This record gives sequence, C-alpha cells and structure tokens, in this order.
Amino acid sequence: MASGSGRITIQLVDEEAGAEGLQLFRGQSYEAIRAACLDSGLLFRDPYFPAGPDALGYDQLGPDSEKAKGVKWMRPHEFCAEPKFICEDMSRTDVCQGSLGNCWFLAAAASLTLYPRLLCRVVPPGQGFQHGYAGVFHFQLWQFGRWVDVVVDDRLPVREGKLMFVRSEQRNEFWAPLLEKAYAKLHGSYEVMRGGHMNEAFVDFTGGVGEVLYLRHNVPGLFSVLRHALAKESLVGATALSDQGEIRTEDGLVKGHAYSVTGTHKVSLGFTKVRLLRLRNPWGRVEWTGAWSDSCPRWDALPTEWRDALLVKKEDGEFWLVPRGPGERQEEELNAPQLQTLLSIAMEPARAHTRTPGEIGLRTCEQLLQCFGHGHSLALHHFQQLWGLLLAWQAIFDRFDEDASGTMNSYELRLALNAAGFHLNNQLTQALTSRYRDSRLRVDFERFVSCAAQLTCIFRHCSQHLDGGEGIICLTRRQWTEVATFS
Repeated sequence: MASGSGRITIQLVDEEAGAEGLQLFRGQSYEAIRAACLDSGLLFRDPYFPAGPDALGYDQLGPDSEKAKGVKWMRPHEFCAEPKFICEDMSRTDVCQGSLGNCWFLAAAASLTLYPRLLCRVVPPGQGFQHGYAGVFHFQLWQFGRWVDVVVDDRLPVREGKLMFVRSEQRNEFWAPLLEKAYAKLHGSYEVMRGGHMNEAFVDFTGGVGEVLYLRHNVPGLFSVLRHALAKESLVGATALSDQGEIRTEDGLVKGHAYSVTGTHKVSLGFTKVRLLRLRNPWGRVEWTGAWSDSCPRWDALPTEWRDALLVKKEDGEFWLVPRGPGERQEEELNAPQLQTLLSIAMEPARAHTRTPGEIGLRTCEQLLQCFGHGHSLALHHFQQLWGLLLAWQAIFDRFDEDASGTMNSYELRLALNAAGFHLNNQLTQALTSRYRDSRLRVDFERFVSCAAQLTCIFRHCSQHLDGGEGIICLTRRQWTEVATFS
C-alpha cells in the first residue's frame, strides 16, 4: 500500500513462526559472539549499544545532565568481589528499583519471577560469570509479534561504587540489571524506560494479550478475577493513578507508582472471611501500614501455621491488604459475638506471658462497640486501635496488681487509671470503684477494661469542650451520671 512518497509493506507471519521463530536483534548471535570472545581472550564490547552517554539518555540522563555526572561503566567483577548471574533461585525480591523511574518495568519483572517457566523464556539459563564467561549475555523479549534475542555486554552504569539503576537484594546478583540493560538497548536508551505501563512490559515478557481493569467503578468478583489470573500464571500488577507524579499517602501506598500483585489468600477471622491480596513495591521498601500490614495485631488472631506461612515481618516492600473497589467497605464489620471470639483468640498468646486471667465477656464487647465502633459493629479497619489499647491496659493491669491476685483494690485501681492517662480525684475514683467492683470489693481485668473504655469515651466527650483539648473539668454527681450514661 502506497502512502505519500513512502511505501508500507504488510506481511503475514504464520502462527508457528510467530510463536517459535527467534529473531536476532541487530543480527547478533549470542553463541557466535561468546565463542569468538573466548577464542580471542577478549571480553565483549557491544558496538550497537556502547557504554557511554547516549546509552543513558537524552534529557534528564543526557550527557550534560546532573544525574549523568560521575557515571562509570563497569563490569560486575570490577566492583563486586564474587558476582553471580543468579545466586540461587530467581525471586521477586531480586528486583529493587534504582534512580530510574521505571517502576512499571521492574514490577513486571518481579511478577515474572513467580513463574519459572515464563522466566526461563525471557532469561535463558546457562549464563554466568564463571566457566565460559566472555562478558556477553542475552535475553529474549517479545516485539512486533515474535521473540527477539537481545545481546548485551555486562558493562553497567555505576555511580559512587553502586549501580545506578535496578539492583538485587543480594548485591552480587546481576540477572535483573542485565535484563534492564537489554530492554534499554531494544528501545534505544535507559531514559526511554522512564515512565511507562506495566501492561506493555507484561506483553513484552510473555507475548500474551494484556488487559486493563479500571476500578473507577466496581468490578464484579474482583478478588476472584485476580485469584484466577494468578492461578493461570498471568502477570498481574496494580497502580493508583496520579496526575501529580508519585505521592506517598498516609497509609504507606504511593500514588502514581506500580506494584506487583504476587498472591491472594482467604483467611478466617472469627466468623468473618477476609480476602487478602499481596503486593510488592519494586523499591524494596515503603509498605502499606494499614489493616493487615506487617505490624498489624490482626495477624495474632490467625492460627500459627497460617501466620507463619503468610506473614514476613521484613522491610522488603511486600505486604498484604484487603482489595476493595470504590464505595466498598474496607472489610466486613464485627458484631459483639464476633468481637468476643476474635479477642478470645487474639489474647490467648498474650495471656500466656501475663498474670491476667479470664476473657472479655459479651456485655463488655457490646460496650467496646459503643465506644470504638458504630454502635453495634466495629469495622476491622478500626480493630488495630482497639487492640493496641487492650494490650496497653493489660500491661497496666498486671503492673499495678501488686499481689498478683488477678484483681485490684481501689488504691491499685486509681494508680492504674492514672497510668492509663485518666487523671481523676478521690471522689471520682471511689464512684468508679463502687460501680465496677464485684461482691468481694475487687476489680478484675474485664471490669477494668469496661471502666477504661467508658472513661475513654467520657474524656473524648469532655475534651471537645476545652480549648486545645486540655484543662480541668468539674462535674457534679448528677452531671457525671449524665455524661457516663450518654458517652
């Protein structure tokens, strides 16, 4: 078909050739180059992607840019004692982002490591820095309907003795930096990789068909879709769109940033089924800090075997969260019986290391829902705050239960409440003791929790009437009764 002064030729390629035919990029054969280098005793220097300014980029990584100053191109053995192509098995933690804004590519590469069959297609085995090393490596990427074999030398951009771009968690492993270089060569420079879409890299790594789900509207069965995709060895990623670049939110997520989706799991929490999604930040750090984060006490309520299998308390960029679409609740809400069951399970390990006896009863759980929830329910998202308070109150109770009886007298109660941040005079302490003591004139742990929970609500209510939330409030007995009744 003619167009202007040029001519466009359209060719059909049969399916077998498209799937199996391997095209040599720039006509470079890995085996031929490697054999020639071994015969000559010289390490390969790629003439089609020279180690210099043009390979870095043209703008922010251009020859005169600040970021390009002081860059040296070095082979791994020149700045690493024992370089290896692959240390053990390739894993998602091998891919950690450097100073190049190509999180989309690295998130896709991390997802690729989940499936050895796919990974071996992109990263051919049998390469290394030991026997038969010639300074040449090769990778296979999908481009224009067929697999392309891309050859690179192993000279990498280094600044101040460290790799500028992608690196492995194991600093002597280099398959990921060399794959990044092959991708940069295929597209012209490293800087071309700054900003992109994971979906493009997914196609380049698999030759498959990409699909994008926009969550501006609810996607029916989203969790099932993701779970099925991962089971079928699909590469899956996620990002929160941003028109202002990468912005970190209060809960640790980064808008405008790409994440690998690396797993799904369903867990039982009391009577509630929770659907968890595992994501990984290619930075290798900066994780979600909300519900089901590494430090969330909710994990303590799971059976040990589940917790050990799922939770890794490490700043590695990987974390669990609950997926939700717009307008969906973060998680199911707990009613009083469910909260009682959850607390019974969660507090069992803690009680093993304390003197605190007994459990939290149903009526006290109903009171906790009134104080910390929405009347008759508590969102799992808010359970972390309640759990933190309960652990603190448990520690205070044990501290001031001086005779280790599992109960406190009025004197011990006053000291404990003061330590918990409730500053009361003698009259009010006596009134509380009269209300919460049992027939033996003692206050056990459950009664202490009930007392502390109500005081939390009362103090919260009173602070709204003070300038800056601080000061002294004087109440008559009638006023105290009214506040205690409606708080």
